[in-house]
Amino acid sequence: MSVLKKTTREIILEIASELFMDKGFQATSTRMIAERAGITQPNLYYHFKTKESIYISVLEILSAEVKKQLNRMVKEENKALEETLLSIIEYLKAKHPVNLFIMRHDISHEMSKEKHLFLYNLWRQSYLQPLIDLFDGYVNEDSHFNSTELSMHFYGNISQYIQKEDSPHVTLSAEQLVHLFVYGIIDRDKK
Repeated sequence: MSVLKKTTREIILEIASELFMDKGFQATSTRMIAERAGITQPNLYYHFKTKESIYISVLEILSAEVKKQLNRMVKEENKALEETLLSIIEYLKAKHPVNLFIMRHDISHEMSKEKHLFLYNLWRQSYLQPLIDLFDGYVNEDSHFNSTELSMHFYGNISQYIQKEDSPHVTLSAEQLVHLFVYGIIDRDKK
């Protein structure tokens, strides 16, 4: 039985992912990545021309996995909207190896405008589009919001819930947040 060995490139990306997502782009140096990978910086630069290109590759890999999983959850049949939204929150909190506040800052402040646009489009395809597809099934011409607005608002509301450390600002449980998001402040069962 043969065991597949990771390539140097795969090792670099794995270590860079841990460092970027823990410390952020600015606080992670190529020297740190190379040392943890057990290679020299010239070897690292053989595989990646810049730290930015490493970061982009890390986010491309992460986004592909997130897109696959969110699409799977959104397409599950016989699941109530609340249950699907809660599953998305639980997945992102458990499996998503990133501090979204650090990632958002890095993309906005540390990347070139061209890379910023590329990463925004990557986020849109991987994170936002599955939710747009989900909400499309609930929106009609009488709705107050379109699917994109609902998806953006949902992410804005859940960002504190999917951090690695629990936020002291979270006052509702994830279940309560999803219920409020789906039904608003008036519980239809109690009208």
